[in-house]
Amino acid sequence: MPSPPDPLPQNWGPGDHYQAEAEAQRLLTTANILLRRGQVAEAERAAQEALGKRPADAGAHELLGDIRLAQGAFDDARAAYKEALTREPGRATAEAKLARAILRQSEDQRRASLGVAYAASGASLMGSAGEDDRGRRTRQAVFTALLPGLGQIIGGEFVKGGIIAGVYCLGWLLFSLTAGRSTLTALGQPARLNIGALGGLPLFALLLLTADWLYAVVDSAVLSGRKHSK
Repeated sequence: MPSPPDPLPQNWGPGDHYQAEAEAQRLLTTANILLRRGQVAEAERAAQEALGKRPADAGAHELLGDIRLAQGAFDDARAAYKEALTREPGRATAEAKLARAILRQSEDQRRASLGVAYAASGASLMGSAGEDDRGRRTRQAVFTALLPGLGQIIGGEFVKGGIIAGVYCLGWLLFSLTAGRSTLTALGQPARLNIGALGGLPLFALLLLTADWLYAVVDSAVLSGRKHSK
């Protein structure tokens, strides 16, 4: 059923009525074109002006609903489509657009709620990742202190870790083979330690062990910091 004609003002004649009808139709056509071009604000002004001339026009209310929908004003769009159906019950295009507006609003609300949930879960994952990273760096430092080279192996640098661990084991082997009773006695009295009493090879082995351990600890800290900054 088409929209009922708007009542004529008492001082209007038939010519005035047809002129208003033509002007309202021109404004609705202009509003449609502007909306298609993405000029939503200009389309809204034209549609409102058309409604001022024909407030009972279901097509004008439906077009206003399209404009409100383009603006993301779902409640206003639904109200405009319902007004169009009040003016012209059974208007198929308005009914279809009203259903789409309801579905789109529900979908946007669902996405918004999912976005909040994803943000919360992302923050939780980042927090747990930070805790895992701190734990990994702590384990890496402890293992490096216990056995030089092990921290590098945990950090993924297998060749370097193997070399450091091999040098450390070689140093202990050299020390155990060359250190005599005098060397052990001298080490047991650090307050009266005589470097000369240690002997050449045992002293070299101790220096090798110390240098290898210090290098492993410093390199493991640098490696852990580099991975953490990525």
